[in-house]
Amino acid sequence: MDIKSMSSSLLFRVIVAIILGIICSLFFPVWLAEIFTTFNGLFSNFLGFFIPVLIFSLIAPAIAGLGRGAGKWLGIVAAIAYASTVVSGLIAYGASQALYPWLLKDHQSVAEIDLDAGALQPYFNIEMPPPFEVMTALLLAFCLGLGMAVVKSDTLFKVTRDLERVVMKTITAFVIPLLPLFIFGIFLGMGMNGGLLEIMSAFGKVLILA
Repeated sequence: MDIKSMSSSLLFRVIVAIILGIICSLFFPVWLAEIFTTFNGLFSNFLGFFIPVLIFSLIAPAIAGLGRGAGKWLGIVAAIAYASTVVSGLIAYGASQALYPWLLKDHQSVAEIDLDAGALQPYFNIEMPPPFEVMTALLLAFCLGLGMAVVKSDTLFKVTRDLERVVMKTITAFVIPLLPLFIFGIFLGMGMNGGLLEIMSAFGKVLILA
């Protein structure tokens, strides 16, 4: 892999953002760091608004398309898809319950670190309430996707496909390019607030297990 392709990788940019955030936390003035804290607050609020829309726009046409190909097996195929998701979640939960107490036994002090105490404050904040909750998005996408498959609604299916393309364009053109800056702000704030080494040590073990 050459330097150009590596630098365009999201993983590479995220790693660089983490390193720069930690380094900059050693000498950044508070007024400058709070600019990034303000950005992080706005970006986080946008993600909270956007995630339910993302879930709905991806799942609804996917289920409808799955139903079109499955025919009379639609119910069975949908049940298998959702059952596999539940089973995967249960496996992840079981693994975390079994292994995290052992992995993190030396990091009990992490829970005692108050990240809000003396934390950097944003200059301003804009509330961005989501149009609906995540569970509402899941249920609505499932019901609408099954409905489109059963009644074979080509018009509604095209609308959801167009919505899917709009959402994916938002992700590729807006969310992903700004994600490294968001992560930089997170580690900058943690570094300036103290407790970074302890948190990073515990976070690394969690990441390896994941």
